[in-house]
Amino acid sequence: MLSNLLRTTSRNLSTPPVVKVLSLDARDTLITMKESPPIVYSRFARQYDLEVDSDQIMGSFLKNYKRMSIASPCFGFNGIGNKSWWIEVVSSTLLDCAPDSEKGRVEVIAGALYNHYATPEPWKLVESDTRQTLQKLRLKGIILVVISNFDSRLKSLLSQFNLLDLFSMTVLSGEIGYEKPDEKIFQLVVNHFDLISPSEILHIGDNLKNDFHGAKNFGCRALLFDSSSSHNVEPFYCISRLSDLKLY
Repeated sequence: MLSNLLRTTSRNLSTPPVVKVLSLDARDTLITMKESPPIVYSRFARQYDLEVDSDQIMGSFLKNYKRMSIASPCFGFNGIGNKSWWIEVVSSTLLDCAPDSEKGRVEVIAGALYNHYATPEPWKLVESDTRQTLQKLRLKGIILVVISNFDSRLKSLLSQFNLLDLFSMTVLSGEIGYEKPDEKIFQLVVNHFDLISPSEILHIGDNLKNDFHGAKNFGCRALLFDSSSSHNVEPFYCISRLSDLKLY
């Protein structure tokens, strides 16, 4: 089925243009966390003699993440910047879980966590053969792009995973000031490569709203990266491994 979806040509007006650009989400499509953040946060806190209950962290984190996303969108773009943004989110999370803690100490912990997530240590490739898969696609003439709601640390991470050089463009919400599913983020790719139509882009990501519907609503082709088959989307539009792609 995938080959039927992707091997389209532009020989006549009744068929859509061929896929020229493959755009990929990053988190949980290319790379993923080895451990859940509450476990990591509580472990780092203990290193600074601060006890926090990992069971309380996620709820507090989501609350503070949402608050800061409204107050200073796209990781503090054109404002406080992504490092200060993350330190505010994480330190507020820890203070919610340990309200008697000193603010200065939790900010030190938050800074240490920010630096930790800038390294490959807490991350891993979703698929061990990702580079080989992407190289094969490039050899077929496909332009590879990353479109991610992530801050500027992603470029260094992709470089350290030996992937960055494979991408002709890396579009990060933290560097441009808007994020998926905003159509402007996909329009950047159309403009950059002087595409005739958004349908010359195939976008793949794991988020139903931001990736699948965001891309389709703009006119791109889209596949949902759904390794666990957890979404109610027709199997025709899902993919569980990037290596399953058959372009031409």
